[in-house]
Amino acid sequence: MKLLRAAMLMVSLMMVAACAPLTIKGDPAREAQADRVLALTIAGQTDVVLADMPPGLDRATTSTQFAAVRAKLPKTPPPQGRTLGFTRVVGPGGDQYFLTRQYDFPAAVVVTQTQTVKAPDGRWMVFNFNVNSATPAELKANGFTLSGKTPVHYAMLATMIAVTSFIVVTVGFALYRRRWGWAIFSLFGVVSFQLNWGTGAWGVQPIQFYLLGASFVRAASPFAPWIFSVAFPLGAVLFWALGKNTPKPPKAPKKGKAAREPFVSTPDDFSPLAEPTGTSRPPG
Repeated sequence: MKLLRAAMLMVSLMMVAACAPLTIKGDPAREAQADRVLALTIAGQTDVVLADMPPGLDRATTSTQFAAVRAKLPKTPPPQGRTLGFTRVVGPGGDQYFLTRQYDFPAAVVVTQTQTVKAPDGRWMVFNFNVNSATPAELKANGFTLSGKTPVHYAMLATMIAVTSFIVVTVGFALYRRRWGWAIFSLFGVVSFQLNWGTGAWGVQPIQFYLLGASFVRAASPFAPWIFSVAFPLGAVLFWALGKNTPKPPKAPKKGKAAREPFVSTPDDFSPLAEPTGTSRPPG
Protein backbone atom coordinates (compact mmCIF):
# COMPACT_ATOMS: atom_id res chain seq x y z
CA MET A 1 0.00 0.00 0.00
CA LYS A 2 2.84 2.39 0.81
CA LEU A 3 4.45 1.65 -2.55
CA LEU A 4 1.17 2.40 -4.35
CA ARG A 5 0.77 5.68 -2.49
CA ALA A 6 4.33 6.69 -3.33
CA ALA A 7 3.78 5.86 -6.98
CA MET A 8 0.53 7.87 -7.03
CA LEU A 9 2.33 10.83 -5.48
CA MET A 10 5.08 10.59 -8.11
CA VAL A 11 2.53 10.53 -10.94
CA SER A 12 0.70 13.52 -9.45
CA LEU A 13 3.90 15.56 -9.15
CA MET A 14 4.88 14.74 -12.73
CA MET A 15 1.45 15.78 -13.97
CA VAL A 16 1.61 19.06 -12.03
CA ALA A 17 4.93 19.74 -13.72
CA ALA A 18 3.43 18.86 -17.10
CA CYS A 19 0.52 21.25 -16.48
CA ALA A 20 2.85 24.20 -15.95
CA PRO A 21 2.24 26.75 -18.73
CA LEU A 22 4.89 26.88 -21.41
CA THR A 23 6.30 30.17 -22.62
CA ILE A 24 6.26 30.17 -26.43
CA LYS A 25 7.35 33.27 -28.32
CA GLY A 26 5.78 33.79 -31.71
CA ASP A 27 6.05 36.71 -34.10
CA PRO A 28 5.08 39.76 -31.99
CA ALA A 29 3.38 41.42 -34.96
CA ARG A 30 1.22 38.36 -35.66
CA GLU A 31 0.40 38.01 -31.94
CA ALA A 32 -0.71 41.65 -31.83
CA GLN A 33 -2.79 41.11 -34.96
CA ALA A 34 -4.56 38.10 -33.42
CA ASP A 35 -5.25 40.07 -30.22
CA ARG A 36 -6.68 42.91 -32.30
CA VAL A 37 -8.99 40.59 -34.25
CA LEU A 38 -10.35 39.14 -31.00
CA ALA A 39 -10.91 42.57 -29.45
CA LEU A 40 -12.68 43.85 -32.59
CA THR A 41 -14.86 40.73 -32.74
CA ILE A 42 -15.94 41.16 -29.11
CA ALA A 43 -16.67 44.84 -29.75
CA GLY A 44 -18.80 43.94 -32.79
CA GLN A 45 -16.61 45.89 -35.22
CA THR A 46 -16.80 43.25 -37.93
CA ASP A 47 -16.31 45.78 -40.76
CA VAL A 48 -12.86 46.66 -39.44
CA VAL A 49 -11.89 42.99 -39.36
CA LEU A 50 -13.21 42.46 -42.89
CA ALA A 51 -11.03 45.31 -44.13
CA ASP A 52 -7.97 43.25 -43.11
CA MET A 53 -9.14 40.13 -44.97
CA PRO A 54 -8.51 39.17 -48.62
CA PRO A 55 -10.97 40.83 -51.01
CA GLY A 56 -12.06 37.54 -52.58
CA LEU A 57 -14.00 36.37 -49.50
CA ASP A 58 -17.79 36.39 -49.37
CA ARG A 59 -18.43 39.35 -47.08
CA ALA A 60 -22.00 38.47 -46.19
CA THR A 61 -21.15 34.90 -45.20
CA THR A 62 -18.07 36.02 -43.30
CA SER A 63 -20.08 38.65 -41.38
CA THR A 64 -22.61 35.96 -40.36
CA GLN A 65 -19.81 33.69 -39.20
CA PHE A 66 -18.24 36.47 -37.12
CA ALA A 67 -21.62 37.13 -35.48
CA ALA A 68 -21.80 33.45 -34.48
CA VAL A 69 -18.28 33.60 -33.08
CA ARG A 70 -19.08 36.78 -31.13
CA ALA A 71 -22.03 35.04 -29.46
CA LYS A 72 -19.63 32.53 -27.84
CA LEU A 73 -17.30 35.17 -26.43
CA PRO A 74 -17.43 37.14 -23.18
CA LYS A 75 -18.47 40.75 -23.59
CA THR A 76 -15.45 42.21 -21.81
CA PRO A 77 -12.13 43.36 -23.31
CA PRO A 78 -9.73 40.42 -23.69
CA PRO A 79 -6.97 39.97 -21.11
CA GLN A 80 -3.33 39.45 -21.94
CA GLY A 81 -3.02 36.38 -24.14
CA ARG A 82 -0.27 33.79 -24.38
CA THR A 83 0.84 31.79 -27.38
CA LEU A 84 0.25 28.04 -27.34
CA GLY A 85 1.82 27.33 -30.72
CA PHE A 86 2.57 28.73 -34.15
CA THR A 87 3.55 27.51 -37.60
CA ARG A 88 4.85 29.39 -40.60
CA VAL A 89 4.44 27.81 -44.04
CA VAL A 90 6.14 29.13 -47.16
CA GLY A 91 5.15 27.41 -50.40
CA PRO A 92 3.28 27.72 -53.67
CA GLY A 93 0.24 28.98 -51.79
CA GLY A 94 2.23 31.92 -50.44
CA ASP A 95 3.54 32.85 -47.00
CA GLN A 96 1.11 31.74 -44.27
CA TYR A 97 1.23 32.02 -40.48
CA PHE A 98 -0.88 29.88 -38.13
CA LEU A 99 -1.11 31.11 -34.54
CA THR A 100 -2.90 29.67 -31.48
CA ARG A 101 -3.46 31.97 -28.49
CA GLN A 102 -5.14 31.50 -25.09
CA TYR A 103 -7.00 34.19 -23.12
CA ASP A 104 -8.08 33.59 -19.53
CA PHE A 105 -11.24 35.64 -18.95
CA PRO A 106 -12.71 35.72 -15.42
CA ALA A 107 -15.59 33.41 -16.39
CA ALA A 108 -14.21 31.58 -19.42
CA VAL A 109 -11.09 30.39 -21.19
CA VAL A 110 -10.87 31.32 -24.86
CA VAL A 111 -8.50 29.80 -27.40
CA THR A 112 -8.23 31.36 -30.85
CA GLN A 113 -6.64 30.04 -34.03
CA THR A 114 -5.70 32.78 -36.46
CA GLN A 115 -4.46 32.13 -39.99
CA THR A 116 -2.86 35.06 -41.78
CA VAL A 117 -1.46 35.25 -45.32
CA LYS A 118 1.08 37.64 -46.75
CA ALA A 119 -0.31 39.77 -49.58
CA PRO A 120 1.81 40.76 -52.63
CA ASP A 121 2.17 44.27 -51.20
CA GLY A 122 3.73 42.85 -47.99
CA ARG A 123 0.69 43.22 -45.71
CA TRP A 124 -0.45 40.32 -43.54
CA MET A 125 -4.18 39.69 -44.01
CA VAL A 126 -6.51 37.58 -41.85
CA PHE A 127 -7.64 34.54 -43.82
CA ASN A 128 -9.26 32.46 -41.06
CA PHE A 129 -10.26 33.00 -37.43
CA ASN A 130 -11.63 30.26 -35.14
CA VAL A 131 -12.62 30.43 -31.47
CA ASN A 132 -13.15 27.81 -28.76
CA SER A 133 -14.58 28.87 -25.41
CA ALA A 134 -15.36 27.00 -22.19
CA THR A 135 -15.99 27.76 -18.55
CA PRO A 136 -13.52 26.59 -15.86
CA ALA A 137 -16.10 24.01 -14.72
CA GLU A 138 -16.27 22.56 -18.24
CA LEU A 139 -12.50 22.41 -18.51
CA LYS A 140 -12.23 20.64 -15.17
CA ALA A 141 -13.63 17.51 -16.80
CA ASN A 142 -10.43 17.26 -18.84
CA GLY A 143 -8.18 17.55 -15.79
CA PHE A 144 -6.59 14.71 -13.83
CA THR A 145 -8.64 13.60 -10.86
CA LEU A 146 -9.39 10.28 -9.17
CA SER A 147 -12.82 11.36 -8.02
CA GLY A 148 -15.74 9.70 -9.75
CA LYS A 149 -13.64 7.48 -12.00
CA THR A 150 -14.51 3.97 -13.14
CA PRO A 151 -12.61 0.73 -12.39
CA VAL A 152 -11.12 1.00 -15.90
CA HIS A 153 -9.34 4.23 -14.88
CA TYR A 154 -7.88 2.65 -11.73
CA ALA A 155 -6.89 -0.50 -13.64
CA MET A 156 -5.06 1.59 -16.23
CA LEU A 157 -3.17 3.52 -13.54
CA ALA A 158 -2.20 0.36 -11.66
CA THR A 159 -1.11 -1.37 -14.88
CA MET A 160 1.07 1.58 -15.84
CA ILE A 161 2.83 1.51 -12.47
CA ALA A 162 3.27 -2.28 -12.60
CA VAL A 163 4.63 -2.34 -16.17
CA THR A 164 7.06 0.51 -15.56
CA SER A 165 8.32 -1.07 -12.33
CA PHE A 166 8.73 -4.45 -14.06
CA ILE A 167 10.75 -2.88 -16.88
CA VAL A 168 12.99 -0.92 -14.49
CA VAL A 169 13.76 -4.07 -12.44
CA THR A 170 14.42 -6.09 -15.60
CA VAL A 171 16.75 -3.50 -17.09
CA GLY A 172 18.66 -3.25 -13.81
CA PHE A 173 19.07 -7.03 -13.65
CA ALA A 174 20.11 -7.20 -17.32
CA LEU A 175 22.82 -4.61 -16.67
CA TYR A 176 23.97 -6.56 -13.61
CA ARG A 177 24.29 -9.69 -15.78
CA ARG A 178 26.05 -7.68 -18.49
CA ARG A 179 23.30 -8.40 -20.98
CA TRP A 180 23.65 -5.06 -22.76
CA GLY A 181 21.43 -5.84 -25.75
CA TRP A 182 18.68 -7.24 -23.56
CA ALA A 183 18.85 -4.16 -21.33
CA ILE A 184 18.13 -1.91 -24.32
CA PHE A 185 15.45 -4.25 -25.73
CA SER A 186 13.69 -4.42 -22.36
CA LEU A 187 13.39 -0.63 -22.12
CA PHE A 188 10.50 -0.51 -24.57
CA GLY A 189 6.93 -1.73 -24.64
CA VAL A 190 4.96 -2.52 -27.79
CA VAL A 191 1.24 -2.48 -28.72
CA SER A 192 -0.19 0.54 -26.92
CA PHE A 193 -3.46 0.58 -24.97
CA GLN A 194 -4.71 4.17 -24.59
CA LEU A 195 -7.32 5.71 -22.30
CA ASN A 196 -8.88 9.17 -22.49
CA TRP A 197 -8.90 10.12 -18.81
CA GLY A 198 -11.72 12.63 -19.23
CA THR A 199 -14.25 10.59 -21.23
CA GLY A 200 -13.12 7.03 -20.46
CA ALA A 201 -12.86 6.15 -24.16
CA TRP A 202 -10.08 3.68 -24.95
CA GLY A 203 -8.30 2.31 -28.00
CA VAL A 204 -5.43 0.13 -29.19
CA GLN A 205 -2.42 1.12 -31.31
CA PRO A 206 -0.83 -2.10 -32.66
CA ILE A 207 2.38 -0.47 -33.92
CA GLN A 208 3.62 1.85 -31.22
CA PHE A 209 6.58 1.85 -28.86
CA TYR A 210 6.90 3.45 -25.43
CA LEU A 211 10.00 4.00 -23.35
CA LEU A 212 9.50 2.26 -19.97
CA GLY A 213 6.20 0.92 -21.30
CA ALA A 214 3.89 3.79 -20.30
CA SER A 215 3.18 7.48 -20.83
CA PHE A 216 0.65 10.21 -20.11
CA VAL A 217 0.43 13.26 -22.37
CA ARG A 218 -1.73 16.26 -22.94
CA ALA A 219 -1.68 18.77 -25.76
CA ALA A 220 -0.94 22.42 -25.06
CA SER A 221 -4.59 23.43 -25.43
CA PRO A 222 -6.64 23.52 -22.21
CA PHE A 223 -9.43 21.75 -24.13
CA ALA A 224 -7.23 18.70 -24.71
CA PRO A 225 -7.73 15.70 -22.39
CA TRP A 226 -5.10 13.60 -20.66
CA ILE A 227 -4.24 10.48 -22.66
CA PHE A 228 -2.84 7.58 -20.61
CA SER A 229 -1.01 4.80 -22.47
CA VAL A 230 0.50 1.48 -21.45
CA ALA A 231 2.33 -1.03 -23.65
CA PHE A 232 3.11 -4.72 -23.36
CA PRO A 233 6.69 -5.18 -22.00
CA LEU A 234 7.72 -7.70 -24.67
CA GLY A 235 11.48 -7.36 -24.18
CA ALA A 236 11.29 -7.68 -20.39
CA VAL A 237 9.02 -10.73 -20.59
CA LEU A 238 11.31 -12.49 -23.08
CA PHE A 239 14.33 -11.70 -20.92
CA TRP A 240 12.92 -13.84 -18.10
CA ALA A 241 11.09 -16.38 -20.26
CA LEU A 242 14.23 -17.27 -22.25
CA GLY A 243 16.41 -17.53 -19.16
CA LYS A 244 18.61 -14.56 -20.02
CA ASN A 245 18.77 -13.64 -16.35
CA THR A 246 21.55 -16.23 -15.81
CA PRO A 247 25.25 -15.30 -15.95
CA LYS A 248 26.78 -15.28 -19.43
CA PRO A 249 28.97 -18.34 -20.20
CA PRO A 250 32.74 -17.73 -20.40
CA LYS A 251 34.15 -16.98 -23.81
CA ALA A 252 35.81 -19.86 -25.66
CA PRO A 253 39.46 -19.40 -26.70
CA LYS A 254 40.03 -18.07 -30.17
CA LYS A 255 40.50 -20.63 -32.91
CA GLY A 256 44.16 -21.48 -33.60
CA LYS A 257 45.36 -20.46 -30.18
CA ALA A 258 45.72 -23.08 -27.48
CA ALA A 259 44.61 -22.13 -24.06
CA ARG A 260 47.53 -21.31 -21.79
CA GLU A 261 47.94 -23.89 -19.03
CA PRO A 262 48.18 -22.53 -15.53
CA PHE A 263 51.63 -22.54 -13.90
CA VAL A 264 51.89 -24.78 -10.84
CA SER A 265 55.06 -24.51 -8.79
CA THR A 266 56.77 -27.41 -6.97
CA PRO A 267 59.34 -27.33 -4.18
CA ASP A 268 62.08 -28.30 -6.64
CA ASP A 269 61.49 -25.14 -8.60
CA PHE A 270 62.87 -23.11 -5.70
CA SER A 271 65.63 -25.50 -4.38
CA PRO A 272 69.22 -24.13 -4.40
CA LEU A 273 71.55 -25.36 -7.08
CA ALA A 274 73.77 -28.24 -5.83
CA GLU A 275 77.57 -27.92 -6.02
CA PRO A 276 79.02 -30.06 -8.78
CA THR A 277 80.87 -33.13 -7.46
CA GLY A 278 83.99 -34.95 -8.68
CA THR A 279 85.64 -31.82 -9.98
CA SER A 280 89.05 -30.48 -9.12
CA ARG A 281 90.74 -27.24 -9.53
CA PRO A 282 93.00 -26.92 -12.49
CA PRO A 283 96.68 -27.03 -11.61
CA GLY A 284 98.24 -23.73 -10.87
